[in-house]
Amino acid sequence: MRLLKALLKRIPKGERAFFLAILAFLWGLWAIGGFFFGKNSSELESHDSFSQNQPSERGSGFANPDCVRVCSWNVRNYSVANRRVGEEWREFPKPESEKFQLRKSLRTINADIVLLQEMGDPAFLDELRSDLRSEGIDYPFAAITSRDSSMRLAMLSRLRPEKILDAHSISFNFKGDRRFSPRGTLGAQFRTNGVKWCVFTVHLKSKQGGRKSDKNFFPFRCSEASAISSKIVDFAGNSNMIMLCGDFNDEPSTGLYLRFSNRILTFALLPFVDGDKAWTYYWAKKDAHYVYDYFLLSNSLMKIASPAMLAPFSVASDHRPIYTDLDFSKIKEN
Repeated sequence: MRLLKALLKRIPKGERAFFLAILAFLWGLWAIGGFFFGKNSSELESHDSFSQNQPSERGSGFANPDCVRVCSWNVRNYSVANRRVGEEWREFPKPESEKFQLRKSLRTINADIVLLQEMGDPAFLDELRSDLRSEGIDYPFAAITSRDSSMRLAMLSRLRPEKILDAHSISFNFKGDRRFSPRGTLGAQFRTNGVKWCVFTVHLKSKQGGRKSDKNFFPFRCSEASAISSKIVDFAGNSNMIMLCGDFNDEPSTGLYLRFSNRILTFALLPFVDGDKAWTYYWAKKDAHYVYDYFLLSNSLMKIASPAMLAPFSVASDHRPIYTDLDFSKIKEN
């Protein structure tokens, strides 16, 4: 303000009104431009940018606004990683052919919320959002774990989260040592049809590299699951509508997923449509198929969920995307 007064003193009185009018016009253009263009829709939303008091929002064009489709997918190194390029192995981005097939699958599934494992840094998630938007599917909200890693957890969403959990650093006691979950968990709270509910994604420790004494790291995954469960309970608060999904790096077993349960929260395994034929991960080295990706739901959410569905396998990843529909209109009937 002082600078403006000093500037006005240097301008002849007869020209001050004209100067102020030009200044007001320029300020108006700046304000309008800031409103429409100041926040590029391709920018990543950090977990701090979601207000806990804002209601969930959803784009137009949905037949049932109370039905939410959730997809989970390990997208296999959507980052710069060690790959075979020609006759040699070197650090290289995910091939465009894999990215194309990945986007094709996501467009076909057309989920409202997509939980991703093995996503690279925020720039890669931004690239995926931008490419999907140019192909007709827009996810205005996104989150990614902040730990500096080439294998992060990420989320794309049409719905506005009320709050985000970025638990990228989870420690626990394991055989007398302090250990850490390799990737932690990423979660969000939503509100649909007036109902508060939460979704979380995990990518538990892999079996690879384990010795016989490590039992394929199963005891480690169980301890990791218990530690993640505590974070989930704290974040969800009084909500009993909870979904957990992702790459568990192990076949479904009572011993594993009960570690996510406790006296406050109980999870159950959501069945696949073709349960006997279901497989989600192809281990090429062993030419073997496994169910490593699945949904665990609290009892309340299980009542409104459709059986889990599998998308076709493609070169996009060594995992298949899985998805389910949550029909919150059924809550009115219960």
